Amino acid sequence: MKYTYTHIFNDIDSGCLDIAGGKGANLGEMTKAGFPVPSGFIINTDAYNDFINIFSGMEGLYNKLEKLKSSDLDEVRKIGILIRESIEKIDISKKLANEVSERLKEFGEDDYFAVRSSATAEDLPGASFAGQQDTFLNIKGLDNILLNIKKCWISLFTDRAILYRIEKGFSHRDVKLSAVIQQMVFPDTSGIMFTADPLSGHRNIISIDAGFGLGEALVSGLITPDLYKVDKSNFSIIKKDVNEKKLRIISVPGGGTKTENLTKKQSTAQALTDEQIILLAKMGEKIEDHYGSPQDIEWCFEKDELFIVQSRPVTSLYPVPEIENKENSLHIFISFGHFQMMTDVMPEMAHSVLKLFFPYGKKRVQ
Repeated sequence: MKYTYTHIFNDIDSGCLDIAGGKGANLGEMTKAGFPVPSGFIINTDAYNDFINIFSGMEGLYNKLEKLKSSDLDEVRKIGILIRESIEKIDISKKLANEVSERLKEFGEDDYFAVRSSATAEDLPGASFAGQQDTFLNIKGLDNILLNIKKCWISLFTDRAILYRIEKGFSHRDVKLSAVIQQMVFPDTSGIMFTADPLSGHRNIISIDAGFGLGEALVSGLITPDLYKVDKSNFSIIKKDVNEKKLRIISVPGGGTKTENLTKKQSTAQALTDEQIILLAKMGEKIEDHYGSPQDIEWCFEKDELFIVQSRPVTSLYPVPEIENKENSLHIFISFGHFQMMTDVMPEMAHSVLKLFFPYGKKRVQ
């Protein structure tokens, strides 16, 4: 069968942003590089274009959206509702349905899938659209997968997604959406790993957040996850904050998910063993080396098997300038952006320390 709208992960990479979106392109890139990514395929942006262009009034609504400001909340809401209700009525083409059906034959009949949105303006170094569009977990069967592909497309026009594009200066017309169909993992633990400490900006410290079950409880803010920090120089654990994780989200047989409360003993247990923390940190360093920049990585363990389900650039770090003569020299960088967080008067000791590096108030020696 000739495939027009779908591509398996091995057929795409980071250069396929236009057809696979940020999430899909990264999953293909990591699959090709040999990282432990659950298998799957993408619905490309051509399928989205052909679907959305069936709605004859879309061009006029694009024109209205392009004129809006982020303060035009009522108008954003009205247009968003109109677009969502209009495209909800459009049927997915038989051609796409047949392609998805054929791709699913490469998996088991009883397999479950995650259906994830992947926008072309997502997971970029300069802007992160993570969480702006929808993800649907534990989906089984062709009809349900097709339904959730359409839901992903519709989620490109939620009020939040529209406002985010306005604030970031992205054209609504130019942002397209791919859908990722990825084999479900049923994790015991999951979470997020930053290969550079997002709070201190320390490039040599890996920071890991971990909880039980699916990662939705963590990213939705329903739990306070465990926090582990690892020194990259020797892969030693330098910090462990084991918090009370009162619940977990798990998959339900037949499809969907549910929230399950944990006992006191379960909730206060360390989510990851020390061995898993080190294994995860070493995997994070490999992924960072592959991309050449600090990464924000979504991961999970099913029993003792590690899976990587996403990686994107860390966008919150202050930039480190390029330097010459790196050998036999010491360089100290200070981020003055952090001084914006100082709400009290600087103590005298701080003045003294800064004067060692910046000789203000001193005569210049000729």
